[in-house]
Amino acid sequence: MIHYDLRAIEVIAGRWIDLMCSPRNHISMICGERTSALDSGILILQNLFLQFNDRVSFKWIEVEAEGTKRHKWDGVLQNVNDDDDKATVMLIEFAGGFGNQNAKKLENDTEKVYRNAARLLNRRDSNENCQPRIFIVLTQDRTIYFESLTLMTNLTYVRTRAAEIQVPYSPDGLKKTIKHMKDVFAWRDSVISSIQEDTASLRDANLDTNPIPGTP
Repeated sequence: MIHYDLRAIEVIAGRWIDLMCSPRNHISMICGERTSALDSGILILQNLFLQFNDRVSFKWIEVEAEGTKRHKWDGVLQNVNDDDDKATVMLIEFAGGFGNQNAKKLENDTEKVYRNAARLLNRRDSNENCQPRIFIVLTQDRTIYFESLTLMTNLTYVRTRAAEIQVPYSPDGLKKTIKHMKDVFAWRDSVISSIQEDTASLRDANLDTNPIPGTP
C-alpha cells in the first residue's frame, strides 16, 4: 500500500510541478469549476483510490446517486460490490473554480450535499458495531475539504472534517500541501474501511478529527 501511496503523490505532485513549469499555469488564474477540477479534486481522488478500483468506482459530472431525489452531482464514489440501494459512499461537489470565492455558492452546495448525505444514511441501519458514514468532498477556489457525515446510534448526525488542503501553484505552496497529504490518506483509509466487512482493521487508525459545528 505504501508503494501505491507514494506513486499517487508522485503523479499528483508531478502534474502540479509540470503546470508550474509551463508557460501558463491556470491554477494561478480564474477558471471554471469543472476545468479546475481536472487539476484539483478529480486529479487527487482518482489517484488516491486507484489501487482500490476493484472495490470502488467514480462517476463524474452530472451523475445521479440512488436515494437523492434525482439530484445531479459533480461526482459520486460507489461500492462496486454492493447493490444499488447502498452503493454510494461519497458525494462530491465543485462549488467554484480557481479564483472563485463565492461564499453563498459554497454555503448552498454544502447544504445540498449534507441534506442528501443524511437522506442516504436514513436508508441504513446504525448500531454500536456499525455506524454508517457518507463521505463528502467539497471544493472551492483552490481549497479542497475532505469530510464525512456519520449516523450515530442515538439517531444524531456528526459532521467531521478530516483534512483541508490548498491546490498549489508555487514551490512553497506545494511543500505545504504535501505536508497535509497524510491527513488525506488517513481519510481515504477510513473510506475504504467503511466498505469492508471487517471495518476494525482500518477505521480511523491514524485519523484525528473534530466535529465541524457550522455550515459550511
